[in-house]
Amino acid sequence: GAFEIKMETAKALESGPWRARYERVDTDEGVTSHGQLRRLALDSDDKAALRKALLDRAEAGARPDGVRLLKEFGERWDEHVHEDSEKRRREGRKPAVRVCVDGANVAWYGQNHSRGGFSHAQLDHAMSRLSQLFDDEAYEPTLFLPRKHVKRLHGHRRKLVESWSSFLIDVPRGVDDDWFWMRATLSDESEHAFAVTNDAARDHHLAHVAPRAFRRWLRRHVLRFEFARDGDDAEVLLRTKGGQRSAGQHFVLGEPPAFSTECQRVGDAWLLPLQTKHSKDWNRRSRTWLS
Repeated sequence: GAFEIKMETAKALESGPWRARYERVDTDEGVTSHGQLRRLALDSDDKAALRKALLDRAEAGARPDGVRLLKEFGERWDEHVHEDSEKRRREGRKPAVRVCVDGANVAWYGQNHSRGGFSHAQLDHAMSRLSQLFDDEAYEPTLFLPRKHVKRLHGHRRKLVESWSSFLIDVPRGVDDDWFWMRATLSDESEHAFAVTNDAARDHHLAHVAPRAFRRWLRRHVLRFEFARDGDDAEVLLRTKGGQRSAGQHFVLGEPPAFSTECQRVGDAWLLPLQTKHSKDWNRRSRTWLS
C-alpha cells in the first residue's frame, strides 16, 4: 500500500542483499522489464474507510442531519446497485458502468469570466456527450446537483432539468453534493463506478484520514474532463492541471491512468516508484522506478 519512495530509501534498498536497478517507465503504457504494471483496485477495507471518512465530514458539516441524509442515501444506493447487478446477471447483460457526474463542477467549469455563470446548457452538452462515449448496454449515468440549481427554474433551464429527471439526484440544501457523488462510487458491489469531476483532489481531509484508499480512488475511479476549442489538443488539455480558462464548446473526457503509481509486485520482482520533483507532473512521458 506504499506509494512513492524517497531517493534516500531507494539508495538504502539498492545497497541491500538483492539485485536492484532503476528503470524508466512510460506513463501511458506502464510496461516494465518485468511485465505490465497494474491498476490496483480498492478493496473492501479501502471503501469502508472512505465511506466512514465521508460520514465524519458530514458530521462536521453545517446541517445537523447531514449524517442521516448521507447514510440513508448510501443505503438506498447500495440496494439499487445490488438489485440492478442481480437483474443484469439474470438477464445475461453486461455489468453496469456507473458514471456519477459532479454536475456543479461541470456547469461552473470555465465560467470564471464577466459573462460566466452556472451553465445548464454546458452541463446538458456534457451529459449528451457522455452518452456517446460509453457502451449503451452498460452505461448508467447519475447526475448530482445541488437543489438550488434544480428548483424554481424557468424557460429553457427548467426544460433541461426536466429532461434529466430519469438520472438526476438533487442534493438537499445545506449539505455538500460532493459527498453524495463520491459515496455513489463506493458500493462494494460495483468496480465499474466513476466520478466525472475536476474537483476530487481538493479534499485534503480524506487524503489525510485514509491516504491509501483516497489515492487509489483518485487514480481508478475519477475521470477528468475539459471543454476544448476547435484546434485544441484534447490529450494535452486533459493532462494539464492548473487554473481554469474560458471553456470551449467540445466536451472531452479523460481516462484513469493505465496503472497505479504504487509499490506492486510484477512477476518475481517488486517495483517501487521513485519520488522526485517531477512525480506529480503527468505531462512527462516517463518516470523512474526501482526494480
